[in-house]
Amino acid sequence: MKKINFLSLLALLAMFASCAEEGDKMPELYSNTFVGALSYNNKLVNDYAECRLDVEGAVAAVTLYEVAFSPMMPPVDITISGLDCRKNDEKGYIISGTGIIPTVGGKEYADYECETVEGALRDGVFTFTMNLTDGRSIVYNDNGVRGSYKGRLVFGDFVTEDVLVDIDLSKLGVTLVINDAKFAESMPPTDITLPNLLCTMGGDYFTFAGENIDPYINNIDAPMPAFRFASITGGLSGKQLRLDAVMAEGEVASGITVPQYLAGQVFTFEGVKVAE
Repeated sequence: MKKINFLSLLALLAMFASCAEEGDKMPELYSNTFVGALSYNNKLVNDYAECRLDVEGAVAAVTLYEVAFSPMMPPVDITISGLDCRKNDEKGYIISGTGIIPTVGGKEYADYECETVEGALRDGVFTFTMNLTDGRSIVYNDNGVRGSYKGRLVFGDFVTEDVLVDIDLSKLGVTLVINDAKFAESMPPTDITLPNLLCTMGGDYFTFAGENIDPYINNIDAPMPAFRFASITGGLSGKQLRLDAVMAEGEVASGITVPQYLAGQVFTFEGVKVAE
């Protein structure tokens, strides 16, 4: 009898340990900020709207930053919390909700009550729709630009394969980072950051350009005139990225001389987006 009770006690303790382990398990966490097009009642109001998705377990929240639906409206942050969230795949989510009142500037705002809320994160691209109870709609479409692109960097006769170029988009413009760039055999691999290039977005394209850009090298805080880019142009179509640039010639305005192997040289990069 004692043996049976002892075995029963062991089984009970094992069950409690298992439950405790499950209960202590942290829920899945995900947070990311996107930049894309925001529409209000089928009218585009902002090409560069920032939107944040936060996921904790089976619950999601979406925040639209500095939203203004008309020139007379002051920019406000709109947060839609308490959304149902389920995993779509390893890196994707489906979110939904009904009868939700968002917060505007941190306070509930019944004028934006949502009859339905639908959103999805697929392949790193986030889309989101709020259908308000009075028939109005708010639609957000991430442009999918942000990410890494791998391809060939050609600098004159010097070719480097499998170079990674990162793109980050904000309201200031697009920032490119050329990782481990080499423009000559003797040049050590160098990270080159080209900040705040002017950009234009359309339905299925994205272009950027800049002139006399002094890049940042290997995360050094100050820009480097010796690596000045006289001109930069590029574009993204689907998952294909192309970048064309011309380096500055001779001395730059600060009196710093451009290295001979850079002066006036042209380079191109062609790459494909790397799966996240």
